[in-house]
Amino acid sequence: VNLSEKGYGESVLPLIEMLDSRVKSDKEFASRLLPRLLSSCVCWDKFVPGALVNVIIAKADKDLITSTAKFFMDNFCSDVKSHERVYSAGMLAKVVGNPAVIE
Repeated sequence: VNLSEKGYGESVLPLIEMLDSRVKSDKEFASRLLPRLLSSCVCWDKFVPGALVNVIIAKADKDLITSTAKFFMDNFCSDVKSHERVYSAGMLAKVVGNPAVIE
């Protein structure tokens, strides 16, 4: 992930790059990190550089995909802000197409 071209501050880049590297190399870390990212902000990837949520979902196993889909579905069906519901719907579309859940 090359975030330096996107104009983000120097203090954020090392943290995002460290998380990205760790997510790609440690599946256990990724499965613990995803719920934390989403509980802090449903639209994490929309506001924070690096697409960590998408990276984790792309590499996730069936159990993590299932729990993430439930999270997005609950959020979509709730009374949260409309931009969070729209974002959740888009993420549900990505989750449904994940190879880990296609049988």
